[in-house]
Amino acid sequence: MGIDGLSLFFVILTTFLIPICISVGWSGMRSFGKEYITAFLIREFLMIAVSCMLDPLLFYVLSESVPIPMLCGAEHLLFAGIKLFLCRGLVQKIKAAYQFFLYTLLGSVFMLLAILLILLQTGTTDLQILLTTEFSERRQILLWIAFFDSFAVKVPMVPVHIWLPEAHVEAPTAGSVILAGILLKLGTYGFLRFSIPMFPEETLCFTPFIYTLSTIAIIYTSLTTLRQTNLKKIIAYSSVAHMNLVTIGMFSREAAVRSPILSYGHTSKAKTCVPGVRPINLLAIGEKT
Repeated sequence: MGIDGLSLFFVILTTFLIPICISVGWSGMRSFGKEYITAFLIREFLMIAVSCMLDPLLFYVLSESVPIPMLCGAEHLLFAGIKLFLCRGLVQKIKAAYQFFLYTLLGSVFMLLAILLILLQTGTTDLQILLTTEFSERRQILLWIAFFDSFAVKVPMVPVHIWLPEAHVEAPTAGSVILAGILLKLGTYGFLRFSIPMFPEETLCFTPFIYTLSTIAIIYTSLTTLRQTNLKKIIAYSSVAHMNLVTIGMFSREAAVRSPILSYGHTSKAKTCVPGVRPINLLAIGEKT
């Protein structure tokens, strides 16, 4: 576990966004404020720990733990009523929550198998040692694909982006801010921290594939955005387009790509806060009392 320039970007982003998430959702969660704040603080701890993790196995465990505070919260659980997607108990919210959970969980199964394979071969999951470890060409390809499957769901890339629009629509404002501002960055962080430095040759080999897939995603989601009437779906599809543009930048190996990731983390929170703003009766402005 350690912190460097890459980790610092995500630590700053997390510590800046969590207080905003707490504040934008406070009015609707005031009746159980302690549990509400506790869930966000747990999530903040997990996100900071993930950002500073230099061990793929621990990164996997912590990154898969991040969604848990978003799903826990039924009345019989510790965080009663704070579940971001199930706060009103509607069927659509339940479907969106578990679709989000299953997509991320199933996508990460391949990464877990890859990490266990690495552990069996090398006896360690320390990133500094793995960076100097040589794998056979066939094994490197399999490992790269396994890591890619996990991170592609989190970015998300087409066609594994289906969970995001539904999650955005059914989530309250605070949940949408976390999705767009923090959780979507787990995939980009995973690529930058593990996939690209651990398997540079395979990354170079698969770069044309990434460019093609990301370009298709940008065009498809941008056109889909134009057809939407739901503001949250507009934000969700535009988020997919933006994150795939960031993915192209990552695989071009431009160091400046970190700045767009951080910038989008801040701009996306503003976009996701807009649907949560209550309409103001403009006729009442300046009205005589």
